[in-house]
Amino acid sequence: MKQGVTKPVSVVIGSSSEGLHIAREVRFCMNDLFRGSFGIKIWDEVDIFAAGEVYIESLERALKEFDFAILIVSADDEIRIRGQGFSQARGNVIFELGLFLGALGRKRTFVFRTNESELHIPSDLAAISTFNFDKDNAERDDPNFRFECEKLGALILKRKGTDLLSRTKYFVVFPSLRDDPFYVHLLAGILSNPAGDKDMTLITPSHAYSGSQLLEKLDNLINRQDQFAGGIIAPSLQDIEDKDLVGRIDKFEIPIVIVDINPYRDTKLPERLNYVGSDNRGGGQMAAKEMAKVLGPSLDGKRVLVLGNDDQRDRHEGFIEAWEGSVEPLLERCRFNRGEARAVVDRKLKQCNEGFHGIFGVSDEIALGATEAVSTREHKTVIIGFDGTPAATALIDYVHSPLVNTVMQDPYILGDKAIRILKKKIKKDKVGKQEDIVPAKLYI
Repeated sequence: MKQGVTKPVSVVIGSSSEGLHIAREVRFCMNDLFRGSFGIKIWDEVDIFAAGEVYIESLERALKEFDFAILIVSADDEIRIRGQGFSQARGNVIFELGLFLGALGRKRTFVFRTNESELHIPSDLAAISTFNFDKDNAERDDPNFRFECEKLGALILKRKGTDLLSRTKYFVVFPSLRDDPFYVHLLAGILSNPAGDKDMTLITPSHAYSGSQLLEKLDNLINRQDQFAGGIIAPSLQDIEDKDLVGRIDKFEIPIVIVDINPYRDTKLPERLNYVGSDNRGGGQMAAKEMAKVLGPSLDGKRVLVLGNDDQRDRHEGFIEAWEGSVEPLLERCRFNRGEARAVVDRKLKQCNEGFHGIFGVSDEIALGATEAVSTREHKTVIIGFDGTPAATALIDYVHSPLVNTVMQDPYILGDKAIRILKKKIKKDKVGKQEDIVPAKLYI
């Protein structure tokens, strides 16, 4: 390996022979979603046996070569417990799961299981992080299957990052990581580039997108910033003012790279700060023009709902600025949460019996929630998202749905750019422009 190239996180996937195809689909999705973050081997590819070792010793030795383990648990055998019939995984899979736990620990071992209610897993293994999939749709093109792989990969990267707490050189602050594809890929970009080692502390609030908790985390970092050479901050403005966040960031005396949301907006950045982000206002304007194109040629009387968020106000403001219809778009704010977006759209549809011709969501998670809300309605609605997450693009590609397009931004590239800039700043190398704006583009 070349000096300075980050080593992928090593993962082994175990399964029964019947579950090998699922293991291969999981590997494909994780490699496709996280672009080189992982070095994954399936159990039948691992060189287990060595001269002079018995089977159990060979297994234990082989496991020490990996950072994390995933077990595919599917209903392979029929059993009876207290007279009641159940399905369970093949005996060797349960045995290997016990070995993985012994060698790697509970936080580095994961179960990827079918969602059959009758599938029995021993109660003493219930504390392991578990991800569910539909046994009839265990394939790379299924959006739900890919989303579970995405969550699994995100948790592995998070736990790998939080293991690196000793002699930390830089910190990364996210407002969320759980179930949020944008920050999953942003983290992958930070961890999976040749810019240097992974000497990093990852910090997130216990409640996703909590502005007050984010400020508390920043206050704590300000007081111990002498432990770090620099930091990356992906802010949230939920329930707080721009000035509150700016006031905290101004107190750092070490190099800081701000990603995605720029709380300084039209104010010049202090010299020690850099910003990396997408052209959010331009992307919102692009979405409005695409919506007009799909709903046209005439926009007279066309009703459009905009699901906005103050974290990305440039997106919904850009859309409303560029909309040329006779009816002004209705703006409703919601969090970057699929369930909340679905609830907001359900509520607005009850208030507006005629429905909406178009919906713009300022993130794909919001757009996906809107898609779920309108999918059972007779009124045809066109939906456009923003981010270009795999779950959204898979729905656009493979399923006839109201979600017809999304404005692409690449958080992986944003993360890669951010860590490269930070490493240069730490080394006092010349960086170039202080603000690096990545153009947005439509998916199709």
